[in-house]
Amino acid sequence: MAFPKESRALLAATLLLTGILARAQDEQPKPQAAAAGQPGAKGQRKAKAAKAAKADPKSAAERAAAHEAMLARQLDLNAAPKEQLKTLPGVTDAIADQIIAGRPYLTKAHLVTRKVVSDALYGAIRNQIKVLPPKTLTPKAP
Repeated sequence: MAFPKESRALLAATLLLTGILARAQDEQPKPQAAAAGQPGAKGQRKAKAAKAAKADPKSAAERAAAHEAMLARQLDLNAAPKEQLKTLPGVTDAIADQIIAGRPYLTKAHLVTRKVVSDALYGAIRNQIKVLPPKTLTPKAP
């Protein structure tokens, strides 16, 4: 089968370029971490986390106690009275009334999905609130 001159030149250039790229790829240096048997990036992160945990003077029990204390300070959306809700930043009388009227909540995010508060206000108070399951769930009358 005979090819025109232009096709042969294009084929030759393509083959030459392919060979050059393949050779350049073979000559690329291997990463030192993998070649030396050292841990990769994932292993390095674990090692840093372990080192930070050793440097942190708080024990697991102290961290758990601090977490429990933080949870105890949070207001329960399903049980907090209006006066406590008003202590949250940005919560006015009207918003506190809307929160109470929207009860019961199954998650904190229901404040936004039910359009009780804005995304910005939710961002400001989300770490200060919690939702404990209500004692009984009774459906609201339509």
